[in-house]
Amino acid sequence: MKTKIFCTNNRQYYTVEKGTTLRELYAQMAWNLDYPMLGAKVNARTVNHDYEFYEPKDVSFFDITSESGFRMYSRSLHFLLCAAVHDLFHGCRVSFEFSRSHCGFARLSDYPESIPEEAIDRIKGRMTELVRMDLPFTRYEIHATDLARMMRERGSIDKAELYETSGMLYETYYEMDDYIDSYCASLVSSTGMLSLFDVKAHEDGLLLVLPQRTKPAELISVRKQPKMMAELKSRIDFLNRLGIRNVGTLNYITTSQRAAVEVGTVIRVTEAILENRIAEIANRIASDPAIRVVLIAGPSSSGKTSTSKRLSIQLAAHLRRPIAISLDNWFVNREDTPLDEKGEYDYESLYALDLQQLNQDLADLLAGKEIQLPTYNFEKGCREYRGKTMKLAPENMLVIEGIHGLNPELTAMIPDRAKFRIYASALTSISLDSHNYISSHDNRLLRRIVRDYQFRGASAQDTIKRWPSVREGEERWIFPFQESADAILNTAMIYEIAAIKPHIIEILRDVPHNCPQADEAQRLLHLLDYFRPIKDDEIPHQSLLREFIGGSVFEL
Repeated sequence: MKTKIFCTNNRQYYTVEKGTTLRELYAQMAWNLDYPMLGAKVNARTVNHDYEFYEPKDVSFFDITSESGFRMYSRSLHFLLCAAVHDLFHGCRVSFEFSRSHCGFARLSDYPESIPEEAIDRIKGRMTELVRMDLPFTRYEIHATDLARMMRERGSIDKAELYETSGMLYETYYEMDDYIDSYCASLVSSTGMLSLFDVKAHEDGLLLVLPQRTKPAELISVRKQPKMMAELKSRIDFLNRLGIRNVGTLNYITTSQRAAVEVGTVIRVTEAILENRIAEIANRIASDPAIRVVLIAGPSSSGKTSTSKRLSIQLAAHLRRPIAISLDNWFVNREDTPLDEKGEYDYESLYALDLQQLNQDLADLLAGKEIQLPTYNFEKGCREYRGKTMKLAPENMLVIEGIHGLNPELTAMIPDRAKFRIYASALTSISLDSHNYISSHDNRLLRRIVRDYQFRGASAQDTIKRWPSVREGEERWIFPFQESADAILNTAMIYEIAAIKPHIIEILRDVPHNCPQADEAQRLLHLLDYFRPIKDDEIPHQSLLREFIGGSVFEL
């Protein structure tokens, strides 16, 4: 009995015996990836070497240089580290809290203040030993209620609560040697595939360092980001005190009338935290009369527009009169726009802006002069002057939001003492469970898909297709300048993915199964499966989240 498989990598059909594994199929092909094959997307579902074929399928093999391969390698290393800690320190709990330069930051319950180098060396040594043994990761699928019971028996209450509340019928877990753990997607087939990693002591925890995606033979070089780390850890510590660190707990609050805290209270507290932080930043700005320009930067869908509106209100309460201007009006004419590596217009580039004219206009405004205010005609692709003018009074200040706000070239002619720089981003702090944190990139992508669909007429397929180039632009033009900010604003909210869920499910389901973006849509749908939805009527109309789901009191 045989079946046909279509490989999308080389556009070839292969006839194989039913029951042939992914590993066996790959070995039959006169074609190879640049690096070791980690797995494949089979009909848009990520699988590892052990997957067996019984029916016709489309297959796309990947290595670590792909997003799917990098996630699989990272996820498997997380398992490996947790297994090593389990073997070495009986009863010690690992809590992965967030990603730092694409590497996992974790704390150990046995070492709440700092992890000694001797313990780090033992963990790394045990991980290396497990890799050398090339042990299989064995996948099991059981009833979610049975997995929840299994996790409770092992003391993993956060995982138990997740499976008790998600509403899923079946769930998967993995076993390696005598250690079991659960992850939200596939692992590699065996420990021997995880040949490159490092473990380093990092502040009060450790950092699991991964290979570079573009240079898999080299480890990621981790940038020092003390301001970002402080902001993330501050939010996580607050969530721990609030008792809502994981999605299972949030689900209980969302669905149970007997929960200790009502979901409305959680939402109001979350909104108050953000408003207090914006007010604190406004106080700092208003107390310094030398500041005339506020620059709000951040990656896509970080909430820059709502932040500028809410900050302007807070500044007005201090009798400062903020005026918002859009950098889009200083775009160069379309024919002068720089091109990216694909030969397409690169609107993410700093040099898509007329920096000389922008700086001259800003300098003139701060000098008390009147300027001709440009308007960019996006239909014609050119800057126009339509008789609009602007002049600043002594109590006025400019509020400028855009992705390049922290880049010193953007406002090179403006003295530093006249500027205040804010970096806004959705630094996701709630996790699925202690071993599965939620990427800030995924948080922002969910926001953008909903916003683009509702306000820009773009499908989820369009947004997902565009997302890799957006990410590349962020890595080049935004992230290198994060630490130069005078203030970092975390716009992520505990409840927001649960609130986005009702808006995005059908949008993601509309992504055709035969397009390259289908696997990403399915991955996001699987992530959303873990959340119980929150209805719109619970969300305040002044919430930053309204910038994306609609119904904001602000003119956006």
